[in-house]
Amino acid sequence: MVSSDFSYWKAAIDSLDPTLLPGIKSTVAGRVDILADVLQVAKQNQTTCMKKRWRFKNLNGETIILRDIMGRLIKWVDRFKAIGDIAIGTDQGAMSVPWAAVRFLLECVSSDVNTFGSIAESLESMARLITTYREFERLHLNGSSTIQRQLEEALIRLYTSILTALGYAVSYYKEPTALRITKSPFRMADNHMAGMREREDELLRISRMTDTETLNRLETITIELVDHMKRSDESIEEIENEKLRNWLSSFDFQRHHNDTAARRLPETGQWLLDHPTYQQWCNSNSPCFFLLQGIPGSGKTNMAWRVIDSLGPNHLVAYFYCSSTTTETARAQPENIMPCIVGQLALPSDPTLARLTGPIKAARQLRRSRKWYFEKPSNLLYVVGGYDPITIVIDAIDEIEEDQRYKFLNNLKEATSWSRLFKIFLTSRNNAQISCLFEEEYNFRVSPDDNDKDVEQFVSSSIDKVIREKILLGGSVSTELRECIKIALMDSAGEMFLWAKLHLSNFAA
Repeated sequence: MVSSDFSYWKAAIDSLDPTLLPGIKSTVAGRVDILADVLQVAKQNQTTCMKKRWRFKNLNGETIILRDIMGRLIKWVDRFKAIGDIAIGTDQGAMSVPWAAVRFLLECVSSDVNTFGSIAESLESMARLITTYREFERLHLNGSSTIQRQLEEALIRLYTSILTALGYAVSYYKEPTALRITKSPFRMADNHMAGMREREDELLRISRMTDTETLNRLETITIELVDHMKRSDESIEEIENEKLRNWLSSFDFQRHHNDTAARRLPETGQWLLDHPTYQQWCNSNSPCFFLLQGIPGSGKTNMAWRVIDSLGPNHLVAYFYCSSTTTETARAQPENIMPCIVGQLALPSDPTLARLTGPIKAARQLRRSRKWYFEKPSNLLYVVGGYDPITIVIDAIDEIEEDQRYKFLNNLKEATSWSRLFKIFLTSRNNAQISCLFEEEYNFRVSPDDNDKDVEQFVSSSIDKVIREKILLGGSVSTELRECIKIALMDSAGEMFLWAKLHLSNFAA
């Protein structure tokens, strides 16, 4: 066994294709602490993935969340540092080369999600190999058995395969743009991944002849080491984050959303999603509002739910259902609305919380009210400034206390000017004052022609329910009578679900 800690990487570099050496060695130049550089770039990429909600399908057809891939890569770098508390810089020789190449490729990643996904997945696998087999060297390559030489040669072949994949990728990104266009950037690396897996399998087969038990403990040892180092800091941070979330809002917004979902019928509100005016709003590339108005009981809350549900997990959305009922007057007060929306965005794994922590801590320590903090539209920039796009849905804005509503809505309008793609969907009863505020925005009124199919579905379902439960005429309702009741309700209801519900109750009484 050679004496230098990093001699196996030196041997791998010496056996590398000479045409790849200049490119891969050039990535080390001028770097003082390469591991710190890798962590910095990886965390920047993780934030980008988080903001863009990036995911892609790999060659196995699996859907991969790229934020998680970058998180695992960061974990491998942290574990490598924890193994020996090593700061690799330009004076650390051969061991600097693979990490320097990883850093270089992380900085070169494309804005195309599929290219980014391919390179990220490959680099995470390489980081795992570099870290795992650094510890492998310490545990297995310290003897003098006949197997020792076979292990060393197999390890060098594995390291060479890693450097080869990195070398081809570095060469690709160092080529002129015109040449790169004709090539698939990581098809080369994909081809080399199979070779790396073969080299690793070969090494593991040999190592099992020496100490299988040690290998099986390797993952547990390194994980426990890193977890022990981080557990205290994470615990303190989580306690503080929980305090901030509770200070922001204690509203159970998810319950309001689920209650609406339980009352609606499938496909209710689909007509709105298909409407050209709504489509124009969705496809707009500028910050804008969509105001949906209608008479009481015309299904506006159901349509707000439909909009929220349609945006899906890849779109960042926050929402609030206003109400001025005597039991929930707090849901009609602006100082409760925006903190609840911010609380939905301020997740522990989300960069928003980091943006909010300083100013919110200061406000809380000064015993400022949430109203003081959020009544200024400039403070909303801490939320929307980090996202693109973001959609906020607020239902029943006419329920907001009238003396505060105008200021609240104007603050929302002012806040949209600070984000390139910040959209707000509002619902309201027909209200001339609110209409005037949004006359230059997407302004839509529900009519009987718009939701007639929804009303018909609701009436049919409601009639069937009271017949099934024997509330209407003891359940003895002929097909002809059922149809007459349906027609009578439809003719009178117009776009108003509530009217049909009330009159059906009278029929059943």
